[in-house]
Amino acid sequence: MKAGEGGGEGEGSSSDPSGSDADAAIAKIAGDLVNNPAQDDPDGKRQAKRPSQVGRYNFSQILSTADAIDSRRRTGLSFSSLTGAMRDALESDSSNSGAIGIEGKDAAFARCRRRSNRGRRFSAAKKVCVALAAVSAFAGAILALVLPGDSPAAVEAKTKAKRAAGDVGLALKVMVSGREAAGLPVAARGGGASNVGNPEPGGGRREVRDLETGSHSLVRGAGGAINDVVQDQAVRDGNDVRMRALEELHRPVSETFAVSDGENSAAANGNPNVLPPLEAYNTAAGPGDSGIFIPTFTSRNYADVWTPVSRMDVPMYWHIPKSGGTTVQDMLGHCLNMVQASDVASHNKELAKRLRPSLNILKNPDGLRYVNVDTTTVEGLEDAKRLGLAASGKADVVISHRFHDVSSLFSVSNRGRAFALFRHPVRRAVSMFYYLQTATWEPTYDESLADMSLLEYAKSNRAEENWVVRSLTNEFEETVGAQHLEVAKEILRRKILVGIMEAFDQSVVRFEQYFGWWDGVANDVGVLRCQRSRMSQGDNRFDHPKVGPGSVEYLTLADRNWADVELYNYAKELFQEQASLV
Repeated sequence: MKAGEGGGEGEGSSSDPSGSDADAAIAKIAGDLVNNPAQDDPDGKRQAKRPSQVGRYNFSQILSTADAIDSRRRTGLSFSSLTGAMRDALESDSSNSGAIGIEGKDAAFARCRRRSNRGRRFSAAKKVCVALAAVSAFAGAILALVLPGDSPAAVEAKTKAKRAAGDVGLALKVMVSGREAAGLPVAARGGGASNVGNPEPGGGRREVRDLETGSHSLVRGAGGAINDVVQDQAVRDGNDVRMRALEELHRPVSETFAVSDGENSAAANGNPNVLPPLEAYNTAAGPGDSGIFIPTFTSRNYADVWTPVSRMDVPMYWHIPKSGGTTVQDMLGHCLNMVQASDVASHNKELAKRLRPSLNILKNPDGLRYVNVDTTTVEGLEDAKRLGLAASGKADVVISHRFHDVSSLFSVSNRGRAFALFRHPVRRAVSMFYYLQTATWEPTYDESLADMSLLEYAKSNRAEENWVVRSLTNEFEETVGAQHLEVAKEILRRKILVGIMEAFDQSVVRFEQYFGWWDGVANDVGVLRCQRSRMSQGDNRFDHPKVGPGSVEYLTLADRNWADVELYNYAKELFQEQASLV
C-alpha cells in the first residue's frame, strides 16, 4: 500500500457510509505492525524490527489512512469498527515473540510537524500526527504479549493494552467530530455566546489553555504517544508556557484568554467573551447520581484565581489527604495566628455545642484559635451556613476536604478563594496505606490493614481510586473517564490556586503572597522561625518504606489512579503558570 492510496480510496467511496475502506486500512496497518518482518530478513521470519524501520514504515501507511479518514468526515465513520479492527489485528497474533520498538516514531513525528506547520488549520496533515501516535500506542501495547507475565514492565504494558482501543477511539472521535460529540467540555466562543461543535470559518484561532503533560493523557497508549506529539511540538516551537497542538482536542475561547467570574466576566484585553459555567458540564441530574455534577454555587461562590483578591473574600484551603495539609493547617493557625474554621471544633464537641446557636472563637490548649463549627462534616457545614460563617468575618481561613460542599457557605459578596497542595497520587496512596496501618486514633483506622502488604492493598477495594478527580467532579459511583479528567482540569484552572508538595517552601510563599500575608511573614523573624519549624517537623508525617517507580506496587497504584496522575501533571504546569499571579 503506497502513500496516497488510502486517501484516494476514501474519496472515491462516498457510497459506502460504513467507512469500510478506512476500517480495512487501519486493520492492515495494525496487522503490519505485528506481522511485517524486518527489512533485512531475507527468509521472511518474524523477528524484532529495528525502531527506525518501524517509524518510517508506519508513517506512509498512516498518512494514507489519515487522508482516508479526513475525506470521509461527512460519510459516517464507525469508530467502534476502527478501534475494533486494530484491536483484533493485534490480538490475532498473540504468539509473536519479537519485541517491537516504537522509538522510530520520532522521525515520523518530525516529518509530520513539518507538514502540519504549513497551515494554521487542523488539517489532514495534523491528523496524521494523531493517527501515528494512536497506532504507535498499539505497537507498544504488543509488548504485553512477549514480556514475562509478572514483571513490572509487563504489568504496565498490559494495563495500557486494556485501555488502548477505547482511548484511541475517543481521540479519533474528537479529531473527526469535535469535543462535544465525544462528551468533553467545549468552551464558549465569540461574543459571549456558547458555540459548540466545529468552529465556523473565520472563527479565529484558539489558544490551548489545557496543558497536556501527563504520561498518557486522553490516549494512554505506550509512552503517551499523542501527548509526546503535543509536548515535543511545544518544545521545538520554543513555547514552554502554552501548547498549540491537537486543536481539535481542545477548544478554548479565542486567541485572547477569556475568563468568567460567576455572573461577571472579563478578558485580558477587554473582550466580553465568557466561558460556560462549570455546571454546564454536568451529566448527572443531582448530587449522588452517577455522572458529573458541579453545583451551581461552585461557579458562583468560588472566585476565579485570576481576579483581584478582595478583603471580603474568604480563603478556603482544600485539604487533600496525605498531601501536607496538616502542616499547612498548623502553619496558618500557630505561625500566622489565624482563626480557622476546620475540624478542630470536633476535638471538643461538647464545648462547641454549648456555645451555639451563635458563632464563637475558641482556643484549644496549644493556643490555636478556631470557630465552633466543623467544616469537614455535613452537619457542621449546615450549622456554619445557618449561622452565616462567611459573612461574619470570624474565620480567617476555612479548611476542609469537601470542595463543593464548602462552596455553599460563600456568596457573591463573600466569595471563597480556594487554594490547595497537590502531591503525586502514588506517593499519596503509599503514605495513606502506611499511615492507616498504624493510626489507631483515626476514625478511618482499619485493623485489617495491619497484616496486609502494599500490593494487596493496591489491588483491594480499600485503596482509593482517583480521589482528587472524583472529588472535583462529584463522581463517586461510576468509573472515571476522560470526560471527568477534562472537567477536573477546568475546575482546577479556574478556581484553585495550586501548590505542589514537592515544592513545599515555594508553594507556601506563593499562598502568602497571593493572599497578602507575605509582608507580615517576611518582617517577623518569629513567624519565619515558626514556619521553618513546622515544615521540618512535618506533623502527621511518618517514615515508611519507599516505593520505586518501576515496582509492581507503584505501577498498580498508578494504573488505578491514572486520572489523578494526569491531573497532578497538569497541576504542576498550572503551578508554573500561576507564578504570574503574585
